[in-house]
Amino acid sequence: MNFNSYIVSETKTAYSVPLAEVLVPKKTFKQKAFTLAETLITLSIIGVVAAITVPTLASSAMKHTYVVGLKKAYNQLTHAMKMIPIEENCGVDEFECAGLFESEVTNIDGKEFSGKSNRKLVYMLAKHLKAKPYIDQNYKPDQAPNCVNELDCFLTEDGMIFSSYDSSDRNVVVDINGPKAPNLRGRDVFTFGIAYKSVDNIKQGTVMPCGSKQYKHYHSGFAYWRDPYYMNQKYSKNTASEVYTGRVLETGKMDY
Repeated sequence: MNFNSYIVSETKTAYSVPLAEVLVPKKTFKQKAFTLAETLITLSIIGVVAAITVPTLASSAMKHTYVVGLKKAYNQLTHAMKMIPIEENCGVDEFECAGLFESEVTNIDGKEFSGKSNRKLVYMLAKHLKAKPYIDQNYKPDQAPNCVNELDCFLTEDGMIFSSYDSSDRNVVVDINGPKAPNLRGRDVFTFGIAYKSVDNIKQGTVMPCGSKQYKHYHSGFAYWRDPYYMNQKYSKNTASEVYTGRVLETGKMDY
């Protein structure tokens, strides 16, 4: 009897399947994989793409950090200017009463302010911000004073340096990340002007970003950042790079 071809019944059952078909060995499949050469080529491509994109992403992230720091400094200065008269037991916006914009030699807290007309202003700002004098002869921010005098530079608790220089315009230089690099104006060093008198709709005590339309209106001889000449200048080559304070705050980004 040939068992392989024997059918038990007409009903299709397991016994109706020929034994030869049941005992067919499983087929084996050869699994394919990447070769070493293909793997190395893939890794090389990934490395090239990373080398191109990572520095750009890192630069964008750093610029965003600078923008956030600048906005924070602007808000701190604005709040401080509003609070100083009150803390000096004067009324709101009574800057004359607080002695904030005196140009002659004055004394406060046992310190004599002379030689620099805006030194007292920066000192009172630092006092409100609870900043401490910062002295470091090796710290040289771009176009800002060297911190060799206790009345020139002040370091805040969050790491910002506020400094003054000899100017009748009552300007304040802010290094938003303190002594850390790059210490370049237009990157981490920015300048603000303080309105020491009211001009048209600009009230006394207003904090004005240098390079803004507001600052240009207050100081007619200064530039607005949208002027064609300044639009085409790199921050490191621009002799009047303080226009970038207004530019960054107005656009909310560093697109240069």
